[in-house]
Amino acid sequence: MKTSRYNYYQPSLGNSWLLVALFVGGSLLMGFILGALKLLIPSSIFDWQSLSYILSFVIPFIYIFVASGNERSMAQFTGLQPVAINKPDFGDFKALPFFLLLMLTVIALGVVIEPLTYFIPMPEAVKKLFESIFNNSSTTDLVLSTCILAPLCEEFFCRGMMTRGMAQHGSAKKAIIWSAVIFAVIHMNPWQSIPAFVIGLLFGWVYYRTGSLWATIFMHCVNNTISVILSKTMPDMAVDSSFIDILPTGWYIALYATCLAITVAAIMLLNKKMPKKALK
Repeated sequence: MKTSRYNYYQPSLGNSWLLVALFVGGSLLMGFILGALKLLIPSSIFDWQSLSYILSFVIPFIYIFVASGNERSMAQFTGLQPVAINKPDFGDFKALPFFLLLMLTVIALGVVIEPLTYFIPMPEAVKKLFESIFNNSSTTDLVLSTCILAPLCEEFFCRGMMTRGMAQHGSAKKAIIWSAVIFAVIHMNPWQSIPAFVIGLLFGWVYYRTGSLWATIFMHCVNNTISVILSKTMPDMAVDSSFIDILPTGWYIALYATCLAITVAAIMLLNKKMPKKALK
């Protein structure tokens, strides 16, 4: 069976930051191109968030494709051994209860880390961007960009490439932390970046322990889908609102305490039953 070319590309920390630079540059370039196309060829398709999102990854993904091919062709001379991007090992878990536990963990953790941004005012430009995405996009476009494309692209980028790659060049701990830092950076605003870093730590840890990219894609999808559901079921709620703004104090404290207990218990259970390492 032929090994995927991507298994040979194992970016170091420096190369991971190069991918970030390509992502940022690609986002700016594709944004300019889409803006020009809107002026030249008026069409509603150019307003789709999903199109803009996927185009922002074109340049780094082309680089990854070329670099992985080069690494594979040189492997016989360099002795580089491929490391699978996705080789699931759930340890003592069966697949269904494992994924259900991951879903519960992500939902509970989302409530626990919410106060991290409560005292940080959302920048006006970010607020307008979020309002445009959640209030002006069609449901189809919102689900496609937020619940499908973002988990697929960002997890392949940050976990499948960077966590896996950096783990081959150094310690797993540093690989998980740095990939979480990069995950925070590519959101490109502090209001999202702080919780993204914490969630990124969870994603990187689960990926390293299980070797399952689909597990982190699933967790990412759950996290983003919750945001979409809230935006659609409570359209009058401001994009920078939190549970503490909409729930009575007593109810919020009860919710927070419950979610904190669930998060701690779930992480302890995952730590006990997941393999010690599956990525290396």
